[in-house]
Amino acid sequence: MKVSIVKTGRTTMGANRIGQILRPTHDIEFTKDSNANKFDAVVLHNRIDVRDNKKSIVYLCGGTTRKILDREDLRIKINNNPPAEIWTNSNQAAYLLKHRLPKIPCKCMYRPNALVIPKTCPPIPNNRRILWYWIDNNDPYMDEEMQRRIVKAFINMYDVEIHLISSFRTILYKFDGGFQHVKWRGKVDFRNDLPEAHGFVRVSKQLDFGRSTFQALAYGRWCIYLNMDEDNIFSVDKIKNIPGAVDSFIKYTTQDETEKRWLHIKENFNEKALNKYWCKELERVLST
Repeated sequence: MKVSIVKTGRTTMGANRIGQILRPTHDIEFTKDSNANKFDAVVLHNRIDVRDNKKSIVYLCGGTTRKILDREDLRIKINNNPPAEIWTNSNQAAYLLKHRLPKIPCKCMYRPNALVIPKTCPPIPNNRRILWYWIDNNDPYMDEEMQRRIVKAFINMYDVEIHLISSFRTILYKFDGGFQHVKWRGKVDFRNDLPEAHGFVRVSKQLDFGRSTFQALAYGRWCIYLNMDEDNIFSVDKIKNIPGAVDSFIKYTTQDETEKRWLHIKENFNEKALNKYWCKELERVLST
């Protein structure tokens, strides 16, 4: 099957990942034009300029999903020329789109980065360390008020060693007063850091579901988000509830629970399993 992946200049990494997942069994070509004449299927990554309704799948990340939810003109455009199906990178995005675009099938299709999955599940460490994915306040998924509440949560987690990580090397945040239990790490190698951490926290605005979360799950670590209903993720409704949740997970999480998370990723999110599932869903859409 020949598949065109149509990408924009700002979101090439996610589009490239879809290509990696499908490439073992499909002829993949990256294009800038959504014309489907030469292809059996077209996957439009964060684009809604559908040219062939029956062959086209629109894949939406959180930022583009939010624009469609907020803007009636975009919803009218996609309703007037709908794809065969909309795929999203989170359950929550698919759920919200189903209610705003009820005539178009929507489905969550996770597409994590290629994961490093250990052969055996690492044991729970004998410390009180967590990894916290830091998002700067100039990011569209963060604002100063949310960041203030996060720092307040840090104060209430004085007995937890918090390692701040980020994929952006340029971000640097200095805490006034110097929190001894909070350490800035920047970009880290998860293979070295996850075995020594109990869990992973990522707090941001709605629909920001990071691919790095799957790497934490691959080591069996629990993950906490804010108001996100996703597979194998723990969600809190308020930032102020995170310290209590972290303390509870550190104290009471069992190795059996840890191994169940690791095994789920090992069986369902290795490269072969991802390719098989994506191919099955692609063929399903094209056959309807």
